[in-house]
Amino acid sequence: MAAMASVLQNPSNSVVRKTAEFAPSYWGDFFISFTTSKSDPCTGQRENKLKEEVKKMLLMRLSDDEPLQEIMSLIDAIQRLGLGYLFEEQIDEALKRLHDASVVDYESLHLCSLRFRLLRQSGYNVPSDGFNKFKAEDGKFKESLSGDARGLLSMYEAAYLGTRGEEILDEAIAFAREHLKSLVGRVSASLTRDIELALEKPMHRAMVRIRTKQYIYVYEMDEQRNDVLLELAKLNYNRLQRLHQRELRDLSVWWKETGLAQKLSFARDRVVECYVWALGIHHEPKYSRARIIFTKLGTLTVLVDDTYDLYGTFEELQPFNDMIQRWDLGILHEVPEYMKVFIVALFDTFIEFEEELKGEGNAYRVDYLRESMKTLCKAYYQELLWSRQRYIPKF
Repeated sequence: MAAMASVLQNPSNSVVRKTAEFAPSYWGDFFISFTTSKSDPCTGQRENKLKEEVKKMLLMRLSDDEPLQEIMSLIDAIQRLGLGYLFEEQIDEALKRLHDASVVDYESLHLCSLRFRLLRQSGYNVPSDGFNKFKAEDGKFKESLSGDARGLLSMYEAAYLGTRGEEILDEAIAFAREHLKSLVGRVSASLTRDIELALEKPMHRAMVRIRTKQYIYVYEMDEQRNDVLLELAKLNYNRLQRLHQRELRDLSVWWKETGLAQKLSFARDRVVECYVWALGIHHEPKYSRARIIFTKLGTLTVLVDDTYDLYGTFEELQPFNDMIQRWDLGILHEVPEYMKVFIVALFDTFIEFEEELKGEGNAYRVDYLRESMKTLCKAYYQELLWSRQRYIPKF
């Protein structure tokens, strides 16, 4: 049940409730009054020009049959700089070629690891036994690799894409981590910073937008950087940031207009945190509406959770849960005022989703969303029953 919960009793009606004393929203109205800088038409034109230049780089490397390591390095930089979504078609073609050329035996630890990571993170079933060639006769990774900073870093990042039972990748993580720590400060500034970021949180476990911003600084320090890519990355990052700020402003306005944070003061006010969650799943411009729907749903789900888990009494939650399962306000009179306010807002939000998707013929998708909400609430109610019965379910 909710952490830090304490029991309160209202002497007027003898209703026993719990409260968790959640911290208020850290953000307040910050994003409502936040104004984003206007985009400069010249900046947009410059970004489009740079996109065409990068596209030509990719096509040239694909058409001229350049060494695959050149294509891999370019794709890696594009993706880590947050630009992969702009060149999906070209990258897909390059990765297919890279996969089909699996007979190539890379002797370089860096290239072998880079190929493994680029393919596996894109869904290709690449075997991990290719790393065996970097082991000595005793079955351990060769100590001669201990000074190969670039190779160790690439293997470390690649190994986090391992699946259960791939012991060689578990061994690769331990070996690489041990030696990377000793290389910090002994290699170039850009590589040192890249190593520090990886040791703090591997790429596969980091939030894309945060790691993109961090890598832009790393890439800028790299003497072998591609200045076209760097400039495009900065322009693109700023453009997407403005979009994300506008989305968060609109969501903050919506949330304030519902008045739920004030009316349900017992629950967590976490609209910004839910938006960051959505942003961590998909940051691309084409998923703007998905982020907004996800955030609204997530914010309301937090209220549902705290109502079941914390504030609502068993007698109140029975009709409340019944309304959710039937998706019918017919017994609205049976629940207290705070529940009426919330459940009407919940139902209205789902209607809003349907209205928005109706024009595209996709309103049916909300039916699946509604059924998922019913399933979730059913689980919350089951948890409530277990709590009342002091029953601890088996694993």
